[in-house]
Amino acid sequence: MNRSMHYAALCLCCLLSMPGIAQNAQENISKSSKFSTLQETESIDKRELLTPPAFSASETIEKPYRRNQQILSSLQEFSTIQSAPVNPYYILGPRDEIVINLWGKVVRSFTPTVDEDGFIRLDFDGSELRFSVNGVFYKDLKQTILRELSKISSDVDIDHPATSPIKVDVSLGKIRGINVTVLGEVKSPGQYTLDATAGSIFNVIATAGGLTNNASLRQIIIRRAGGRSESVDLQAFDLYHVLESGAINETLFHLQEGDILIVRPLGPAVTIEGAVKRPGFYEIIDGETLKNVVEFAQDFEPGANRQKVHVLRINVGGQNQYLDVDYEAEAEFALFDGDRIRVDRRPMTRRYNIVELSGGGVRTPGIYQFKAGMTLKDLIQIGEGFHEDAYLESVMFVRTNEDFTMDFSTIDLSQFDSNTEIQGTLLRPLDKIIVFSRFQKAGGEKYVTISGHVKEPGQYELSYKMTLYDLVFIAGGFTDPDYLEKTYLDRALLTREEAGQQMDISFHLGRLLEGNAAENHKLQSNDHVRIYSRAEIEGNKTVRLSGHVKKSGQYPLKKDMRVSDLLFLGGGFEDLEFRSQTYLKRADIIRVDPETQEKRRIPFNLEEALKENPAENLLLENQDQVAVYSFVQFQDKQRVSIEGEVRAPGEYELTQDMTLQDLIALAKGLTENADPQLIEVARAASHSDDGDSDQLANIMMADPSPESFFLRNQDMVFVRRKKDRMDKRIVSIEGEVAYPGKYALLTQTERLSDLVRRAGGLREGAAPEAALLYRQQMPAVDELIPAWKQPEPEPERKPLEFEVEFSSPTLKVVIAPEEQEKIEQLEAESQESGQKVSINLAQALRDPQGREDMILLDGDRLVIPKQNWTVQVTGAVLLPGAMQHNPGKPLSHYIELAGGYLPEADEARTVVILPNGEARRAKSFFRSFDPPAGSVIYAPFKNEVYRRSADGTAAPLAQMNEATKQQDSASGVENGNRPEADNNMKMRTLAP
Repeated sequence: MNRSMHYAALCLCCLLSMPGIAQNAQENISKSSKFSTLQETESIDKRELLTPPAFSASETIEKPYRRNQQILSSLQEFSTIQSAPVNPYYILGPRDEIVINLWGKVVRSFTPTVDEDGFIRLDFDGSELRFSVNGVFYKDLKQTILRELSKISSDVDIDHPATSPIKVDVSLGKIRGINVTVLGEVKSPGQYTLDATAGSIFNVIATAGGLTNNASLRQIIIRRAGGRSESVDLQAFDLYHVLESGAINETLFHLQEGDILIVRPLGPAVTIEGAVKRPGFYEIIDGETLKNVVEFAQDFEPGANRQKVHVLRINVGGQNQYLDVDYEAEAEFALFDGDRIRVDRRPMTRRYNIVELSGGGVRTPGIYQFKAGMTLKDLIQIGEGFHEDAYLESVMFVRTNEDFTMDFSTIDLSQFDSNTEIQGTLLRPLDKIIVFSRFQKAGGEKYVTISGHVKEPGQYELSYKMTLYDLVFIAGGFTDPDYLEKTYLDRALLTREEAGQQMDISFHLGRLLEGNAAENHKLQSNDHVRIYSRAEIEGNKTVRLSGHVKKSGQYPLKKDMRVSDLLFLGGGFEDLEFRSQTYLKRADIIRVDPETQEKRRIPFNLEEALKENPAENLLLENQDQVAVYSFVQFQDKQRVSIEGEVRAPGEYELTQDMTLQDLIALAKGLTENADPQLIEVARAASHSDDGDSDQLANIMMADPSPESFFLRNQDMVFVRRKKDRMDKRIVSIEGEVAYPGKYALLTQTERLSDLVRRAGGLREGAAPEAALLYRQQMPAVDELIPAWKQPEPEPERKPLEFEVEFSSPTLKVVIAPEEQEKIEQLEAESQESGQKVSINLAQALRDPQGREDMILLDGDRLVIPKQNWTVQVTGAVLLPGAMQHNPGKPLSHYIELAGGYLPEADEARTVVILPNGEARRAKSFFRSFDPPAGSVIYAPFKNEVYRRSADGTAAPLAQMNEATKQQDSASGVENGNRPEADNNMKMRTLAP
């Protein structure tokens, strides 16, 4: 195939890959074979003729689907080809780049570009060669270059290029673009620039957006330089013709610089339908006749009535004219715009030259050709006779008369071989003989089923006098001794339905296979035979191997299988290293009693069993488990440990000849704080040479060296820290200081005042008296209390209940245990920042290094809040809330501002929470006590039970605040204004 054909095939593949083209091609193939299939499957006694309906006089013609619409749609969907193989008829011109490769005696490459005058220049063998290629076809370019090169080099043989000392290959590199103008019935008319190799009509129209619905497929004009014009007929471009012959019009695939493509509007068109291969809507041009349209439609289908082609025509004035045309005589019948053509099919033949032989009693039923003088005997011989179960006493004979009425009669063929009169019965076309089987006469076809442990289970047709042995034989039989060994022979089942009930008939399969007639039952319709395998009845027999073996697991129990056989399946003990790790003096068989299911252990000598000593190589039974042991199971694992300044302290297994250096390597080496000159090894007394109590060996890194110090079982190694090595200690300061953040402690005795100074001092408005210190390094309370003084463990968690009592009714709010866990989780998260330490930062700043100036520890967090110029009063007072701080005013002043105590208040237990978190009871100081700004005064209710919160403050401060808000919301109180009517309300907290 040349490059032109290759390019045409490429474009054709693109078209056929489009939905419109591919679908319509398939439709045409389907339509061309539809009529013949209909003829083959048509019933022979069909009374109606297949005549198409005629056009009605009042029928209006609507514009039908255009048959060549696939070309129109494909042009709209056609993807623009950006590059393609070069057309052999491509004309060289300015700006084209040519690639010339010389090989053989000389190896060189040239890439000249055609100049504006159409010339190229080559520097070859010291000579400058200049010649014109303007207007040369690409297919002639190589010959042109060979001719010019042969003028200056004798090594270039133009007449014998294949054997020439210098061989030449020519191709195109960069190719110029061409400008093409598209006008007329396209969606986006205008001027376009395309690659010259892709300048086909299809590509240009696709670039212009495709054709409009009113575009003509037959009047596409190409106007070229010099006034010359060419016409393109896309309807004549037949894809099927291209596929068959490969011929293609080069004009469609080669546009030139400056071409103008004009797509004219749709011209006259006609419709053809019916018994043609490609019915549809076709555009016609002057002079085209009925014959041309039939050719467009790929000719008539088989069975088309060529003598009666219907044409419906609209005359001037809108009147429809109905015409019948004999195509055989008037193929050149002239057509007009809007004509509608319909091709009918010939009437079907009502009588065929066939006879039929059917029924379950016939060996080869079917339809056969009728021949003159054909007798009943001839037809039976063609059908190869009857089956054994044929019901010949009553054979159905059906005769079809001339008027298609049917006569039914029966004949007796039981004496077929001797009844010459019946044998010589002459047949007529459409005669039909039906021979039933005995099972059909008894109620249809009969079947039996066999399932289970047979080679070919399934449903089989019940033959005449079929027995149980016959069915077993058909299903594969049991002649295979290996298959028979797996078969359960003592019993099988035959299930039969009688009187609407199922019954099981058991039989001995073994005796049946031996030919015992008593077991060979005669089968009936719908009998079901079930054969069982030994595994299905007796179960799969298995044994298990476990312990110190290479392949532990479950194995099938074979006949006469012994311990050595199972050990071999498990990998054996031929591996001497593996065998050396095995405890050979004893192994066990764990056997299950089949009746009581109790397990007992049977010991045996493994070494003797491997030698196949019959006394120890015991015979295995179903579900036995053989357990093999290793020496390690009878020995304690030897361990050593290492602690201190190593990266992975812990306990490690002691291996043979393990040294101190090996252990340090297992612990991932020493840390940077380790002192390599101070490593201690504590060794148990049993390992001491003198037998004293635990021996402590102080091992120096230099003498003896760790690689020569061998460890023993239970050795404990301690790697000490370097002397005077101090870790980095970090503290943080937050709140009202100039430079809050984290700071590293410079000395062991750095204090609060030092940290504030390093942080730039306090900001204006800071409240040092309210500063809080959170410390990580606080011992747990239970560590400080003796065990005998520690409280009892907490009882099972119960829901936390709050009762809010009004005069009536009582409202109870229950907090479920899971909600309590959430609250405790939040408290635990707050504890992660450390426990609160009560401090007096204001005094520490006034007296540095004094008693209040606390020394800081690693992880300390100092929080300095802003000054709070209020005192908050909450609990059992009339109007709880925040009051402005008045310096010098006593506690009672703020109680009075809150409306005084409620009758339910426990005045003696009033608590003041100072800004630094300290809590003081009212009875511990005079009522004249001046609460500092930021304090909280809490007046509890009588009999109120509360506990300390996670951060050390009184728990009711948070709980009672929230409870008071709920209480106010429930009673309609806003902004803390409690009405006098609420004085009869009280709240009690029930501790869990």
